[in-house]
Amino acid sequence: MVETTHWEAGPEGRPVPVTGRYVQIEDGLNYWEEEFQEWRPAQALIEVINGVGVARYGQQRVIFAPNVNDAEGAITLSTVDGVTLRCSILALSYYDAASGRDVVLAVVKDTAGEVLAPNRILYRDAFDGLAADVLYTYRRSGLEQDIILRACPPDPEAYGLLAEATRLQVLTEFFEAPTPTVRVQVLDRVDDEALRAAMVEPDWVDEELDFGPFWMGQGRALSLEEWGGGRTSAEAVPVGKQWRQQDGRTLLFESADYWSLAPALSQLPSSDGEPRRIREARRGGGTRGRVERLAGVPAGQRGTATVERAVPRRLRATAAVPGLRPARVRGDDRTLSGSSAGRGAGLRDGQRHQD
Repeated sequence: MVETTHWEAGPEGRPVPVTGRYVQIEDGLNYWEEEFQEWRPAQALIEVINGVGVARYGQQRVIFAPNVNDAEGAITLSTVDGVTLRCSILALSYYDAASGRDVVLAVVKDTAGEVLAPNRILYRDAFDGLAADVLYTYRRSGLEQDIILRACPPDPEAYGLLAEATRLQVLTEFFEAPTPTVRVQVLDRVDDEALRAAMVEPDWVDEELDFGPFWMGQGRALSLEEWGGGRTSAEAVPVGKQWRQQDGRTLLFESADYWSLAPALSQLPSSDGEPRRIREARRGGGTRGRVERLAGVPAGQRGTATVERAVPRRLRATAAVPGLRPARVRGDDRTLSGSSAGRGAGLRDGQRHQD
């Protein structure tokens, strides 16, 4: 209950107080303080305690490791119901839905975090193989994970992948998590029968992950200009995710359609410092050309819809990483970000919500 008071002129012209009341409804507005046995207003605040980031004034408590490449979990999120999720970003990759092939572009490396007060942690230049940052934002309603691309990733076709069918992926490894309830929605479906027959994975899906008191919704990808301008729906590229068990590891794959990201990616500098131009000519003559290109993938290279994805081993820590520190100010010209998580045409993952 929120109570407000303002003054109005009374019958005799004298000011009199007028009181109004309304009920504020919002995810994570308050949290239960166990020590004092009372509800308190939640705060979107990250504190640094002994070099570690701690968000403790909300329905989910989050610990941020100093090193984003923490092999035991850069993020530990706990809910008041006793659910714990412990995870670390692992890699960026391409996945070709036509052939079923994928290529690892970059693997996370040892990177010290910086605190962007009051509620964000930034790990700059966090990958070996591609210029990209990792950003976490703690809100009263949940946690966001964003990948901020600083350079355009290489052309998928340089790896023998089909650009029209390629998705840019963020891989996150979970070291502790309950088994979620999965609800699947189709983000994009290939209806052309010739295309479907040529593709390993003709339907692109998003899995909503329900952990009971906590769930992961759909993410989106957009440019910094779109993010800063508040355009976060119609202009955003959807991000689909899939929860997988592979080789004894628990992995979350978050992906965005490369071709939809292309206009924003083309504005980023490439590895040689020149802006990358992704030409419409790649479509090869519209839908007919796409059918011909997809159908031209040799059957032996298509794999199957259940083919395992390429998952790299985590780079081993080479030195001690200092504790979290205040961020240094830096401009973000011509930068993309996403999620995954988590500002750009990279990948921003679905917000982690507390129900």
